[in-house]
Amino acid sequence: MLFSIARTAHREQLFHWVGPLATEKVYLYQRKESNLQIDSLDQARNVATIITTRDFPEHQYLQQLAFNNLHLTSKAVDNFRMLMGYRGELTVSGEYTVGFLLRKAGIPREKIARTNVMLFENVIYIALSKDIPLTEVARWQKALDRIKLSSSYVNIINKYITD
Repeated sequence: MLFSIARTAHREQLFHWVGPLATEKVYLYQRKESNLQIDSLDQARNVATIITTRDFPEHQYLQQLAFNNLHLTSKAVDNFRMLMGYRGELTVSGEYTVGFLLRKAGIPREKIARTNVMLFENVIYIALSKDIPLTEVARWQKALDRIKLSSSYVNIINKYITD
């Protein structure tokens, strides 16, 4: 089982899904000290390099839009390290994920600025292996639905997926 995974068309048939847990907006980010003013995808298309993680939904989305300025990494945490190392002008991250990645990379949050460009929204689910019986999937869904009715849900969301 995987937690906090975006449910995308590409992944739909790979898992059983429990959720939704939350909806995460995905933005372009830049170094805080950057002089770039990025307010549209067209402006982003004109920067030298956008750093993104290979085969992540962000990569697939930009690739579908025929962006040819992408530098692909194998780990999302490397995107911010490379950005701070001046190996690109922009990177992509979900608003909930960015804080975790920056902490993991040892980069202070105040060194990064979110642009005004939201690429899309990811709906986050718990992904269960296709080997899990549907009765078990239904138990998980019922448990999540119960938690969402309680005050615990907001506390859990705030603790684990917000910055």
